[in-house]
Amino acid sequence: MKQQIKQWAEEMVSRFCWLTIKYEFSKKLGTYLISFSPSNKIDECDEFNVEALRFADKMNDEFGDDAPLFTDDENLFPLSGNAHIVSFTSYSDYKVVKIVYGMKGIDRWDSSRTPETTSQMVKSGKAQTYYNIFELAA
Repeated sequence: MKQQIKQWAEEMVSRFCWLTIKYEFSKKLGTYLISFSPSNKIDECDEFNVEALRFADKMNDEFGDDAPLFTDDENLFPLSGNAHIVSFTSYSDYKVVKIVYGMKGIDRWDSSRTPETTSQMVKSGKAQTYYNIFELAA
């Protein structure tokens, strides 16, 4: 269950960059507690609400009474300081996009390539050395 929650949370945060999801296992309740925030953004985003309800239904179908409990901004139950936090700015949870503005081939610099073309060449391993690589959170 933990892996499913983690994967789903990471996917949601990558789609909704304003979203923060906290989750942890509650020994007292015998299941995972999941909190979404900020509630003001959640209220405005029908697409997220549909996805959250779909995930909750899936968890209920699969785990029954042991399914996770959900809340917004920890309104129904608090999570501890040890809760896992997945947000757009979490170092381990965001993806890194590299934008390459030029490429040095074996014998010359080729600045005529577009970032898209250069990026494709970098991914394919055809470039020898890379210059002007900037990393941005995506």
